[in-house]
Amino acid sequence: MRSYWKQGENQKIFIEVHVPLETNVQAKFTAGVLVLDGGRGTINVEGTSGEVAGITESSNVQIKLSTGDVSMNELRGDADIRLTAGSATLGWTELTGRERINVHCGTGGIDILLPAIETTVLDQGFLPRAKRITTHTGSEISGVIGIGTFDIKHWQ
Repeated sequence: MRSYWKQGENQKIFIEVHVPLETNVQAKFTAGVLVLDGGRGTINVEGTSGEVAGITESSNVQIKLSTGDVSMNELRGDADIRLTAGSATLGWTELTGRERINVHCGTGGIDILLPAIETTVLDQGFLPRAKRITTHTGSEISGVIGIGTFDIKHWQ
């Protein structure tokens, strides 16, 4: 902290926390970056400006940012991601049927990266634009974008 007070905003504050797998994570910040690497506990993140990225085995993920980016892979279970402005990139190498994902972005972009499996995509509206992806295994991924792009791609 002393170097932060000497150098001001030019100095980054870095905090690394290691917790047991089942630990619930609740993070609130004005500006920051949260990188997840595993864990099965509930994830609840609220922030004004920032980034949330990584991989988690949690079956309950809640992310709400005013402005920022969310880049997550292999989400399982329920996830609700809400951005006022920014981008969300969500990817899966395999969909198990347990996924219930909802992503909402007011202004920005949503990118969904899926494995090369058969999916059904329901595309609705123009402003806002909503898409709902379902698989034969029962996975459901839905999203709404106010102004911006909403792309669904398959891993190559």
